Amino acid sequence: MIVTDLSCRDFQTGLSYVAVSRVKTLEGLMLDAPFDRNHLVYGSPPDGMKMKMRDQELRKRQVLIRNPYMSHNTKNGHGNGSVRR
Repeated sequence: MIVTDLSCRDFQTGLSYVAVSRVKTLEGLMLDAPFDRNHLVYGSPPDGMKMKMRDQELRKRQVLIRNPYMSHNTKNGHGNGSVRR
């Protein structure tokens, strides 16, 4: 059973979501106080989410010029990317 107060903001983004998501049935959830649903919605993403979004955009723009796992040794004829065992 989870007892939680959704009436005030989390000290860490998503803490209430994690707590509530652990409950298997509504009988396992007890809300300690009435709450305003608008407190659960953010006008803009939190700073941590903004950082993740910026990182994803930067990664999309990166181009892999060569495969780092491909062998470039062509002297012995094995430079075609095959793996010798």
